[in-house]
This record gives sequence, structure tokens and C-alpha cells, in this order.
Amino acid sequence: MLHWPLNCPHRIVNQDCLNVSFATEHMTRELRNAYAVNYANGVLRRALGLERLPRTESSLGLYARLGLAAAHKYLGAQARRKVGRIIDFKLDPRAPQGVRPVPAFALGA
Repeated sequence: MLHWPLNCPHRIVNQDCLNVSFATEHMTRELRNAYAVNYANGVLRRALGLERLPRTESSLGLYARLGLAAAHKYLGAQARRKVGRIIDFKLDPRAPQGVRPVPAFALGA
């Protein structure tokens, strides 16, 4: 098993054999709270245009953000938000690095 710290970059390179990968998620109370604070700050930035919001780790600010994140998810507000993506490559095992460029097009906008 391999493990690396939260949010650290990583890369998996599969070899010419059977490769099995799976991810598990384990959260402590501190990690869950940090996730909820970051999520709520993102909601506030999009909804109100606020910038440079603090990452509150205790007190009333934490509980307010926990409530906002829970309400936002419970109400399904994140599902209504459409995100457009520009696709400019295609997977191709024969190409160098496994991808090849294609004319760009919008997806899901």
C-alpha cells in the first residue's frame, strides 16, 4: 500500500501487466471540518463575490460554514451549477504520452 499526505501531487504509471488501483477515503474530524470550510468558502465566493475568506478552524465561523456547506449540499444547489469544459485531446495508447490533440470543443456548457 502507498500513502501520501492530503493534497500532495502524485502520478501512477501502469506497467505492462495487471494493474489494480483503488482509492479509499479516511477523514478525521479536523479533515472533515477543513473540507467543509473550504467548500463553504467556495460557495460564498461564487454567490457573493467575496475573496480572501479565512479558513476558520474553531468558534462560530466554523459552525456557520459547516451549516452552510451541509445546507448547500442537502438542497442540491451544487447539482444545478453547470460547468463547461474545453476538450482539446483524446486518449490514444499509440501516441506518445498516451494522448493526442484534437480540435477544441466545449462539453457540458
